[in-house]
Amino acid sequence: MITFNGTYLGDLIKVTEIGGRGPIGQTSIRKDVPGKNGTHFIKTQNKERVIPISFYILSKSLEELRNKVDEINYILATHQEVPITFSDEPDKTYFGSLDGDPDWEEIIGIGKGQMTFVCSDSKKMGKERIYTLGNQFNVVNNGTADAYPLFDINVNTATDNITISCNSKSVRLLRNFLVGDLIQLDFKKRKVFLNNAESGVILDWSSKWFVFVPGSNTITITPNSGINGNLIFHERWL
Repeated sequence: MITFNGTYLGDLIKVTEIGGRGPIGQTSIRKDVPGKNGTHFIKTQNKERVIPISFYILSKSLEELRNKVDEINYILATHQEVPITFSDEPDKTYFGSLDGDPDWEEIIGIGKGQMTFVCSDSKKMGKERIYTLGNQFNVVNNGTADAYPLFDINVNTATDNITISCNSKSVRLLRNFLVGDLIQLDFKKRKVFLNNAESGVILDWSSKWFVFVPGSNTITITPNSGINGNLIFHERWL
C-alpha cells in the first residue's frame, strides 16, 4: 500500500495497480557533426519518474464518498515534492507530487480513477546513514546510484585550513578557524555553512565537490586532529 507525505492512504482508497517502478528511462544526448556519418554522443540523463496509480473508493453513501474525496484532496494537495513509500519497498522512499487530472468516475457509492505522481529525480532514497569523522575511513555506498554527503564538523583546535578528499577530488576550506566553530558542507546543494550562516568565501577556488559512488569510498581529512563530527548521507537506487 501507499504512504504519501507520512499519511497512510489504505484507509481511504483501494489500489488495483501501480506503475512506474520498473526499469528506468534514460535519454541519450547527441548532436549532429557536419561531414560525418551518424551523431556525436555527449551524455545520458535519467528521465523523471512517473508513477500512475489506479484505485477505487468504497462508501455507503454519496455523502460519505464526497467526504472521502475531500480528505484525499487535502492530503494530496502539496506545494512541493514529498516522500512517497510503498509497502513492498519499505526501506526505499520516492520524492514526488501529484500531477495531472484524475481519470475519475462514480457509480452510486463507488468512485474509481487514476492519480499520477511525478518524481523530478527518478532515484529512490534509502535510510539515513551516519559515520563518525576520522582522519581516514571508508564509506560503503550499498546503493546503485551516486550519493551526496553532508559533513557536520566541530573545530576543537584552531587551524587555518581543512581539507576533505574522496575519489581523487578534494574540498578545501581556508580561514582562521577557531575552537567552537561549526562547519557544514552540503554536497548536494554545493554550499558551505559556518556557524549556521552560508559562507562560500571560505571555499578554496581549487575545490571539487565529490559524490559517493556505489561501493567503497575512502575519505581523508586534514588536519588529522583537532576536528570531529559526523558524516551523513542517504543511499540511492536507480
